[in-house]
Amino acid sequence: MLNTQFRMPSEQINFNGQNVQFANFGILDSSGNRATINGNILVRSFSDMNMDLRLRATNWQAMSSTAEQNKDFYGRLFLTTNMTIQGPLAAPSIDGSLNILKGTSVTATVPATQTTIQESEGIVEFIDASNPNRYTMLTTKDTSRKLGQFAPGSNINLNVSSDEEAEFSVIVDEGTGDFVKIRGKADLNTTVAPDGTLGIVGTYEIKEGSYHFNYNFIRRLFKIQPGSRITFSGDPNDAELDVTAVYEANVPPYDLVSRQVPDPSTLVFFKQRLPFEVEMKLTGPLMKPDINFDIVLPEDRNYRVSGDVQDLVNARLSQLRQSPSEMNKQVFALIILNRFVTENVFESGVEGGGVSN
Repeated sequence: MLNTQFRMPSEQINFNGQNVQFANFGILDSSGNRATINGNILVRSFSDMNMDLRLRATNWQAMSSTAEQNKDFYGRLFLTTNMTIQGPLAAPSIDGSLNILKGTSVTATVPATQTTIQESEGIVEFIDASNPNRYTMLTTKDTSRKLGQFAPGSNINLNVSSDEEAEFSVIVDEGTGDFVKIRGKADLNTTVAPDGTLGIVGTYEIKEGSYHFNYNFIRRLFKIQPGSRITFSGDPNDAELDVTAVYEANVPPYDLVSRQVPDPSTLVFFKQRLPFEVEMKLTGPLMKPDINFDIVLPEDRNYRVSGDVQDLVNARLSQLRQSPSEMNKQVFALIILNRFVTENVFESGVEGGGVSN
């Protein structure tokens, strides 16, 4: 899955009775950056091993893979870490810090249906670089545990942070190609209790992001607003969203206000295109958020229309906010048709309306 080649050019492992000892044991990534392991493993038997290890790494590339190699989870992952690993091999206690660095670009795909997670067999391969056709896979006898599951008895406590330049993408729908891309700052504490329960506490604040919406041949870009955030308070499924994404539709307001204009002779002034912003607001639980829409005419712009035109448009938008069904109708008209619609959706006073990218 990681598809990263690691080198151990001249490292030694010392065997002293029942102890397997690591003294500055180095693992080099493809750029020569070093992860160092110190400590020992007490081996009473192959089914009874006890670890007392410290792992340190700086600007270390832990993953380098493509969608062709693993479409569910791929990309580049750079990290700095300082952690201790203690206890039984099957249920370790891990404590320390993990910092995700600039240069990271990781993509995950949301599966269309629940699938079996890859088993642990074959995840790590030791390859003789002088003869790549010969290799040995070191695996445990029990391969029934699935990747991503935590064994009972594990106790993990990691402080996880993310550089603002680290990029994460989620392919929401493989069929349509919808995906989300974000960069931001994470300050999280991740724990796994002895019963295997995963807990996350902290905040991920988005600095920059986008949601790429695809419908047939229609492509729309929603920009996620800086300051949007995901707040974790325990169970990651109970995380709270406070995210706003904006799509800009440069369209005339004619069909929006044609029935509100008091003087029909002035309707021509409403055929000027204006940069309306469609806001999609996601709040509440991560797994079942409340989704609300709004349409606004930004105030910090200079328009080639009079103040009276702007006032009438804003008054009409205020009316829409009193009727969620009417607001949603206009929102989806802007997204799909790239124009406003009148009460009769087949009637339009604007030439050249319809779908465009």
